[in-house]
Formats: sequence, structure tokens, C-alpha cells
Amino acid sequence: MVATYLIDGLGRKPLLLWSSSSMTLSSVLIVIAFCTHADKLSALFLVFFVVSFAIGLGPIPWLLLAELFPTNAVASAASVACASNWASNFIVGLIYLPLAELLGNLSFLPFAIFLGLFTLFTFKFFPETKGKSSDLIMAEFT
Repeated sequence: MVATYLIDGLGRKPLLLWSSSSMTLSSVLIVIAFCTHADKLSALFLVFFVVSFAIGLGPIPWLLLAELFPTNAVASAASVACASNWASNFIVGLIYLPLAELLGNLSFLPFAIFLGLFTLFTFKFFPETKGKSSDLIMAEFT
């Protein structure tokens, strides 16, 4: 619910950048907390990770579907996005335990790297869509 007000007030791109960079930082801090056996801090950083996700990377992609695709393609795009989301969640759930066994305390490091790359990608390539028509947004991609 908080994310709805923030998205409309601050814009999509700034929140995506804040969310992904905060999640990157949280992941790095979790690794540090794991390595130093600071259990309470690791729990705090995990909460920060979840809050960062809930404000940006959680809700914004679903909103962007309606903004980035023409009306006649939104349902199909949402189906592909939903399937991709579930497949990604399945893969993360599938690989985390073997990854944790392999990397030990550094198990969140690959996630931090991917989130950092996503932050850079968003900064460089993703347009702000707040207050723009679908036609104008599509023109920015071409």
C-alpha cells in the first residue's frame, strides 16, 4: 500500500533504482553479517532486503506491464511475466541450498552481483514512465 503512493509520487525509475541498490546493499551486509556471525544483524539486514523489495522490485514490474505494452497485448504480456516470475522464484528456491553449501557464508553474494547489475541496467537503459502515454514510452524504446 505504501508502494502505491511512492510510485505515483516519486516515479518508477527512482524507486526501482532505490529498491535494487538497497537490495544489493542488504545482500552485501547479509554476507558480512554471516561472515562475522552477527546473527541479529543478519536478521535486520534481511528485513531491510524484504522492505526494499516490497517498495520497488515487488510491485513496480506489475504496474509497468500496463504502461509498456499496448492495451491489446497487456494480458499476454502479463501471462509471460507471471510465468517468468514463477520460474525465476522456482530456480532461486532450487539453487539456494546447493549454493549455500558451496559458498557457505558467501551465499548471498551472487544475488548481490545480479542486483548490482540490474541496478546499472535500470540506470542506463530504463526510461521513466510516470505521466507518459504508452505511445511516448514505446517511442523511447525505438
